[in-house]
Amino acid sequence: MRFQNGYGGMLFPALLFSFLLVFMFAVPAFSADLPEPPAREARILLGFKQAATQAELTSLRTAIEGLLSALPEWEGPELLLPNVARIRLPDIPDLPRLKELLGSLPFASFVEDDHVVSASATPNDPRYSEQWHLPSVSAPQAWDITTGSSDVTIAVIDTGVNYNHQDLQGKCVAGYNFVDRSTDAMDDHGHGTHVAGIAAATGNNSTGVTGADWNARIMPIKVLDSQGSGYDSDVAAGIRYAADNGAEVINMSLGSSEYSYTLSEAVNYAFNKGLVIVAAAGNEASSVSYPAACDHVIAVGALESSDSLAYFSNRGSALDLTAPGVSILSTIPGGYGKMSGTSMASPVVAGCASLVLAAHPGYVSSQVEQALKNGATDLGSPGFDTNYGYGKVNAYAAVSGEQPAPVPDPGGGDWNPPEPGGETVWYLAEGYTGSGFNTYVLVQNPNAEAAQLRAEYVDTRGSYLEEYYSLGGGCRLTLNLNAIFPDSEVSTCISSLNDVGIVVERSMYFNCAGHDGGHCTPGSPGLSDTWYFAEGYTGPGFDEYILVLNPWFSSNQMRLTLYDAAGGEQTYDYWLLPASRLTVHVNDLAPGKDVSAKVETGYGAVAERAMYFDYAGRRGGHCTKGSPSPSTTWFFAEGYTGPGFDEWLLLYNPSSSDRTATVTYRFTDGAQMQANYIVRARSRFSVHVNDEAPDREVAIKVDSGGEGLLAERSMYFNYRGIWGGGHCTEGARYPAQRWDLAEGYTGPGFETWILIQNTSPYEAAEIRMAFMGGAGIASTRTYQLTPGSRTTIYLNDITAPGDVSVSLYSANGVPVIVERAMYFNYNGITGGSASMGTD
Repeated sequence: MRFQNGYGGMLFPALLFSFLLVFMFAVPAFSADLPEPPAREARILLGFKQAATQAELTSLRTAIEGLLSALPEWEGPELLLPNVARIRLPDIPDLPRLKELLGSLPFASFVEDDHVVSASATPNDPRYSEQWHLPSVSAPQAWDITTGSSDVTIAVIDTGVNYNHQDLQGKCVAGYNFVDRSTDAMDDHGHGTHVAGIAAATGNNSTGVTGADWNARIMPIKVLDSQGSGYDSDVAAGIRYAADNGAEVINMSLGSSEYSYTLSEAVNYAFNKGLVIVAAAGNEASSVSYPAACDHVIAVGALESSDSLAYFSNRGSALDLTAPGVSILSTIPGGYGKMSGTSMASPVVAGCASLVLAAHPGYVSSQVEQALKNGATDLGSPGFDTNYGYGKVNAYAAVSGEQPAPVPDPGGGDWNPPEPGGETVWYLAEGYTGSGFNTYVLVQNPNAEAAQLRAEYVDTRGSYLEEYYSLGGGCRLTLNLNAIFPDSEVSTCISSLNDVGIVVERSMYFNCAGHDGGHCTPGSPGLSDTWYFAEGYTGPGFDEYILVLNPWFSSNQMRLTLYDAAGGEQTYDYWLLPASRLTVHVNDLAPGKDVSAKVETGYGAVAERAMYFDYAGRRGGHCTKGSPSPSTTWFFAEGYTGPGFDEWLLLYNPSSSDRTATVTYRFTDGAQMQANYIVRARSRFSVHVNDEAPDREVAIKVDSGGEGLLAERSMYFNYRGIWGGGHCTEGARYPAQRWDLAEGYTGPGFETWILIQNTSPYEAAEIRMAFMGGAGIASTRTYQLTPGSRTTIYLNDITAPGDVSVSLYSANGVPVIVERAMYFNYNGITGGSASMGTD
């Protein structure tokens, strides 16, 4: 029997297997138990909206001491980066209150915990053996060109380095110990010494072993203690030290599963100073850890001697390269020994990077990275894949400039994205195939390899259906749910069975109960036990619904909390039936109100909100998936306040403290304006954008402190004076270098637009776009966006009439925000939809 009833039974079993993998392999990097720290302390990281001033640091200290009146002597906030401070305090019971206070400070951009990071290696019995990893990456051939240069310095951010080791002595430059706050970065663990030897142990000295680079200098930076553990803040400080003190390459064989704004800021700081940054992907057989998964970091996985991926190596779309990482012989305090892990693979790549710099001293960091990727030996699926990245690093090819054969194009056109697109599982809670509704699911494969798909459908009665498809690389698939699962309230799950990333959206066109129009919604790539919705209105002419999918074969408890603009709060409890969907008519609960919502469930679920309206003569509807958490930044590329359009920005503050939202309005010519709004605690706030920036094409950025806000943008329109309707979308949390959009149609009665915003005030963005149909990539285009500008691309002028999906990436690495807007007359049903792209 395929499915099992009971507490753990799940409707979509492919996900259950992936969850089990995470928990099976999420084990500490070292098997030894860590001792209890001698004293607990609260460690908080606070980001500033710009470089911190002395007045702001003083205000920060005053705020902390004002709240904690009994605070003992402490050193005050410590500036780790120009815009990040570390706060270390004795363990205090009201830490959540302190974090809320700090987040409400006008100069705060984020507040986060100082996460623990650990070395990414698994020690083995120390013994002498051949260094099989060096021939494996063609290092001997590279040494015929260069054995490295003492003008290149590799910063080893780790447990320190034993600078007295016979294969390392004389080549270590001044470093720093951020654990003990001293200039002595001696290794008291062994991990950092092993890593340093792999990268740059002295070669050709008739002693011990050799590194990938024989001559590079080593900068020991100790951020992990004698147990191999440390904090984000010390890693960030180490990154800055390396950037400020002459390092060209950074290696970090450490990581954490927790994302850190602070680490990301530190990486950006070093990248902007021209450093090449390499990090271990992690050893949990899961997704790539941080900081390896940060932008501008070369994430490295580990290989067996057979070139197969090591069982423990992390993988995913953030992986860049692989290198030998099993039974690697290198330096350890007192001699030599073997270790295994992505910690060992990362310095192989770091050493190869320093060889590239020795051979090409004029290269900038992006050129070094590209040389490593271009020269990689392809493994796994042709081109990039999530197990091997761009392949195994090849020192000779990277140094010599010889490149592998070009990767076949996934369907025609000039298209070479730097990373894969999509996710492997998508959920859609909403869907109706009864009278007056037409529902479609759009599936895009933005990658080169074909995707093997499973489509699963359930309705409110618990009925279940599954179908299977194969979707070629660069292709688009349209599923007509009315034909597949007729006359039902239906939810959908689309899975890629061979782990090729896909992108999924759902579009609905309707003429029912006095409402006619359509909406389109991206799927949710995962489950969450909490979903937030900023928009919502139950006044005259509006009907609002919350749709919740329970994918489990057991009942699931749900709580719905509604928040209005006056701070009112209403809570309702429900039971979700096994493997089914619940629909809540919000008008029945809170009539006549502007209302935001929070959905909480006992186990993971998927939630969406649909609204149908007759607003100022504009009839239609829109649907938006929930946001699983607040964010301190939100971006919107689309926006228009000219004749016939009303645009609203909806802000929801779920915290117990008031928040200030700083909203930046950016226009097509690069000009901008700002406004501040107070969003009261646990309430909703609406901004009529027409009043702030009338008669403009406008993109929006929302900044807030503390734990952040929720933000959505709704627009109601009479397009061309005849097509009435409206659409709504959640914002994007951050700009990205790649975006995919599954839906798009340029046939009769439809207009499809792509909106791209360049959020950088300093750099132009070069955007390469591919247009995908049922037979693959039809064509590609390149666009240039000046700093801070927005552009609008009309697909009807570019592609042949019909279905079209869009993928795009920034060819020069400048991240952007992307949305798609569609306006239509569908068999007499008029309206429009807008959706944020999938990054």
